[in-house]
Amino acid sequence: MHLLKKGEINMKQNKTLTELTNDGVERSEKKEQKETYFEENDYKFKVLTMEQINEIEGEITYIFKNKYILEQAFIRKSYANEHNIESNEALEFIGDEALDCVVTKQMIDSQFSFNNELKCITLNGDVTFDRINDGTWNTTAEEWVTNSKKNRVCGKNLASSMNRTNLMKYLIINQADVNNNVKENDSIKEDLLEAIIGAVTLDCNWDFDTISRVVDNLVINPDLEASKICSEITDVITEFTKWHIKEFKSYPVYSFEELNDEHKCSISFIYNGKKMEFEGTGSSKSKAKYNCCRHIYDNMFKEYDPKTIYENDTIKEYVEKLNLNNSINLLQELNQKGIICNLQYNIQNNKFDENGNPLWEGNIECIFRGKHIGFIRTSNRRSKKDCKSWLAWLAIKFLSEFIYSLPCDIMEEDPDSVDLG
Repeated sequence: MHLLKKGEINMKQNKTLTELTNDGVERSEKKEQKETYFEENDYKFKVLTMEQINEIEGEITYIFKNKYILEQAFIRKSYANEHNIESNEALEFIGDEALDCVVTKQMIDSQFSFNNELKCITLNGDVTFDRINDGTWNTTAEEWVTNSKKNRVCGKNLASSMNRTNLMKYLIINQADVNNNVKENDSIKEDLLEAIIGAVTLDCNWDFDTISRVVDNLVINPDLEASKICSEITDVITEFTKWHIKEFKSYPVYSFEELNDEHKCSISFIYNGKKMEFEGTGSSKSKAKYNCCRHIYDNMFKEYDPKTIYENDTIKEYVEKLNLNNSINLLQELNQKGIICNLQYNIQNNKFDENGNPLWEGNIECIFRGKHIGFIRTSNRRSKKDCKSWLAWLAIKFLSEFIYSLPCDIMEEDPDSVDLG
């Protein structure tokens, strides 16, 4: 494999592998998409390292089957022209179209519903417009759709989205661009984000759910950002209440006091033998209560937010009942619950024992808390199922070591002697 030269962008990747037999006759062999992975040592990148590729995948929360496409997404035209390689321009175009399609469908799925009885489409339950008589939209609905979509895909929002990531540092540019500090240009940030989405789109073969997940991870949704404060107030108070009930078997008791134009909320409790006291003020009792709970969160739970606690408790529970018979199902459940994502097995039989029986080897990849995990391997297994079970077992054990920041020495540990055949 090589970095694509100009004009060589391959839209039909992962469908057919062409090989040459010993006598030089070309033959084609159909492969399933899930099997078309390169070994890590097979890659010979032109501008990025495997370490950088893994860091990018972790931030995008997507593991590429063909990592050359990901590298191409980060090559600006100015650099590509000087080195006679393909730039990210084609991927920008693909990403722009994919982003437009995803945002439009997401908006319609979340905001519109068709009523078969009334034969009309409703928008947010408030605005209705006739679809049957003349097919036109209510002006208010049309304006809302246009503005909401424009706010999500506009260059300013895409640039702001890139500012929340560390992806710009990987963009490959020539010296002239360096001198002009182009990485600070909003249009360059927009182009890179579209190229990344384009690369994901090609690599996943236009799988809408995958593209949608990456877009949600990378692109700010202005409508959600605007409502985040309101939802956060409820979330912080609710999570503290849950913690208090779990810890003390009772609901928290708050004290309120009026201070001129403000309200004050305070609470105290004994935790780990120490008296904890917190307070918050606000223009209303609800805001004062929120600020009080916010202080509790910032001082006690900042490193252990509700999502992290849930993930840690789930992994701990799974480790306690883990064995080779259930490891595959348990790891799949972690993937379905969103605790890990992009779970992929890479398994093959390239070796044989002294009796000619195949020996299976492979590795497992996933993303956990924004980090790419792809170095867990096993070899010399008697069957494909045995190999997969081992990989799943090792992965769950590694996650357990990871959340407690312990040295990972599980690679040679034998969990049991279960014969999976």
